[in-house]
Amino acid sequence: MDYFFLDDFKKLTVTCPPRHYKPFIEDKMVFRWIFDNLNNENNFKPRFYLVPKKELEKINNIKNPTQRDTRICSMLALSMFVTEKQAYERFKDIEDDMGDKIFDRLGTKIASGIITKNDGVNGDFDDFGHFNHHPVKNNNYSQRFQIISNLR
Repeated sequence: MDYFFLDDFKKLTVTCPPRHYKPFIEDKMVFRWIFDNLNNENNFKPRFYLVPKKELEKINNIKNPTQRDTRICSMLALSMFVTEKQAYERFKDIEDDMGDKIFDRLGTKIASGIITKNDGVNGDFDDFGHFNHHPVKNNNYSQRFQIISNLR
């Protein structure tokens, strides 16, 4: 697959995306935190490009290259959720720790959209209904997702 962040993957000492990540077999409705406007350039950027420099410095200072690069690989994925409820509940859990700065860093809305087998590969669903999605180039998520609810 021609991954969107392939140049970044090539810099890592681990296989990214991980080999066990797979495309969905059937189209799947998914949910993602976004900002107020669907055209905001940060809506479909991975966390790696959105975190403060201080946080990136901490990650880059991890001595074990495998641990460091596994973390970076995960941060190069788009966070998605299986249900709107799980997206909302996880956001509120994180908001308890981050406070109001969460709205500047992670978003203010929940959007839903369809991910197809041609859109990239996906990790396993965790206990929060979260999974990592590594997109291929030329995705048009901002046109395929719709805002469905507020996080504020």
